[in-house]
Order: sequence, then C-alpha cells, then structure tokens
Amino acid sequence: MNCVKKIFWKITGLTILTVLVDQLAKFVTEKNFPEIVSNNTGIAFGIDVGNIWTIVISNIILIGIIIYAAKKELQIKNTLTQVFIAMVLGGGIGNLIDRIFRGSVTDFISIWIYPSFNIADICISVGILGIIIFFKKVKK
Repeated sequence: MNCVKKIFWKITGLTILTVLVDQLAKFVTEKNFPEIVSNNTGIAFGIDVGNIWTIVISNIILIGIIIYAAKKELQIKNTLTQVFIAMVLGGGIGNLIDRIFRGSVTDFISIWIYPSFNIADICISVGILGIIIFFKKVKK
C-alpha cells in the first residue's frame, strides 16, 4: 500500500474512532446521568443561529472542506497532524450526527461558568489548535 493510502486509512480509522467514542460517551451519559445533559441547538459556545438545518448544511460543507484540505495535504507524513485532522473530522461528524438525529447537540461536561460541551467539542478544539501550531511551526 502506498504512503497516501496509508495516511488516508489512518485518518479514516482515527475519525471513526473519534465518532464512536463521542457517541458512546453521549449515549452512556444520557442513559445514566440524564440530569447533567443539556441539549445545545446552537453552534460553538451555544450561540443560537436559528434554523437547525442551516447549521446541518453548514457542518456538512465545513466537513467537506476539511476532507478536501486533508486530501490535498496527504503528503504530510507527520502522524500528529493526521491525528489532529481526524479529531476535527470526528468531532464535527459526531456533533453532526446529534443535530440530524436528535435535533440538538448533547452536551454533558460543565466547568464553572464555561458553556457545557462534549467529547466532540474537545476533539474539534484540540485538533484545530494542533493544526494551527503545526502549520505555524512548518512555516518558520
């Protein structure tokens, strides 16, 4: 198997793993601790933008852009960058699944005054931060 295919399958596998962990955490929390679950119909940090389908379509477009960018950059052999890309994709897909099938994103982690969030949100944030740091480092 050539290098590009290996990278593609590594990112795909890690993306699927991220989605599964996110969805399992949400399922377990909803079943066992429903009192801590909040349903977020907005976008990042609970910002309300109105129609759920506008958000769904925007998410699909953003995921497509990330897939395109990842495919274009598949020559990147840095495993950590591949993990960051998979985290962003997996988190985005995990929250998209919630929006499509539940009508809102299931949040269950709450820290003091910070808005509630979930595993997918953590993956998206860490992944984006990691990608930014990696590309800033590469540009130097």
